[in-house]
Amino acid sequence: MEVFLDYSRLKPNDVVERMSNMCLTMISDFNQALKKFDRLTCSSIIAREDEIDRLRFVLLRQ
Repeated sequence: MEVFLDYSRLKPNDVVERMSNMCLTMISDFNQALKKFDRLTCSSIIAREDEIDRLRFVLLRQ
């Protein structure tokens, strides 16, 4: 499925804030995953890192 975004409607500050919140959560989750040796959480962190990469791309397109 292809999704087309209207980049002009996105506010860069909102995107950066979302990226920041995601990073903070990832760090917290990684700390817990290390304590519990939880591979599922590690996989989730990787998926979120991919989402942050996509958000970064959106910012660069603006």
